[in-house]
Amino acid sequence: MRYRREETVIHLARHGQTQNPLGLVKGNLPGFGLSKIGRDQVNEAALHLKRAHPSAIFSSPLQRSRETARIFLAHFPTSSSGILFSLREWDYPRWENIPLAEVKARYPAEWHAYLTHATSLNDPAGETLISSQHRMRAEIERLRHRFVGETIILCSHGDPILSVRAYFEHINLNHFKTMECELGSLTTLTFDAPHDWPTVTYWAPATGPHQDEDERGGARMHRIGQPLRAAQLGSATHGRWG
Repeated sequence: MRYRREETVIHLARHGQTQNPLGLVKGNLPGFGLSKIGRDQVNEAALHLKRAHPSAIFSSPLQRSRETARIFLAHFPTSSSGILFSLREWDYPRWENIPLAEVKARYPAEWHAYLTHATSLNDPAGETLISSQHRMRAEIERLRHRFVGETIILCSHGDPILSVRAYFEHINLNHFKTMECELGSLTTLTFDAPHDWPTVTYWAPATGPHQDEDERGGARMHRIGQPLRAAQLGSATHGRWG
């Protein structure tokens, strides 16, 4: 019997720009809906996927992620949908509801660790980056076996998406800030068979700005739409949280 190749595609969609004029670190706080630019970014991402025909669209419980999923659903009305708690932002509540500039001034050692050795950060009221990566990985594993041969969209947040991208690209998690995950971007995992390692590609919208008010991002590290290779990575000099 000839083996039939099944391609399972998971698009990890980062939310668009939010309404956050004070530049507060949002984390898992409620509120912070999409701005008009943010909605335009997600619409551009949906148009990029116009031939994708996703079977399902899931989002984190946070407002910016839910609004992102609703825009995708407007483009793909036959897709099923749902909210998954596992897609939430990295839970580090000590920084939440504080302007980013103040976070840097109040917690300089933590900020440096975030950019260079993030696995060492541990807020007892939240979770480690490794824990965040594990829950995202577990959800992706569950969904790729549930939707074999299909395409789905998972609307999530910058750091969780970067953490699983680092895993699938065989990159040290402490270097996860050397990769890009711009607002409205798509990090795509393509599995050729249920037990294969995925190909990872990245796309970002032309609509800017590419970072939120509580972010400081670096230059794009690779060509849009191409697999990221470890050799293309530089040193982390900037960071973002959103």
